[in-house]
Amino acid sequence: MRYKLKEHNTEEQQKWGSTRKFLTVGQIYDCQVEKQALETNIIIDGKKFNSVCFDRKHTYYSFEEALKLLKISKPGYAIANGNWNGKNMYVAIQRPDLHSKMGNPYLYMKDASGKMVPWLASQQDLFSEKWYIIEV
Repeated sequence: MRYKLKEHNTEEQQKWGSTRKFLTVGQIYDCQVEKQALETNIIIDGKKFNSVCFDRKHTYYSFEEALKLLKISKPGYAIANGNWNGKNMYVAIQRPDLHSKMGNPYLYMKDASGKMVPWLASQQDLFSEKWYIIEV
């Protein structure tokens, strides 16, 4: 996973201000996530940081990771690519029901004009490391 270090502007984040000694605000870091009963820690280069210091809106994934998350997500979630120029574009999964003409799930895209269209990933999409999860 990738997280972006955010400014320490809340009291809880100030408590964890030591992140500035090791990391740069605004930088995106490759991380491991360690979930515990009361908190979530982010591990970068063997050092633990509390997740309150990181911007979850900027959690980036490879296409493979994002697709896995999309496949197990509930309806109402989609993936988007931080490299795309159009606003509000995303890719979602359509799962067939009893009344569907399609027999298997498929991916569709909401394009920049707001239309829903069938979607196939380009080479750039497949190798992008800037995929993120959104609620639609």
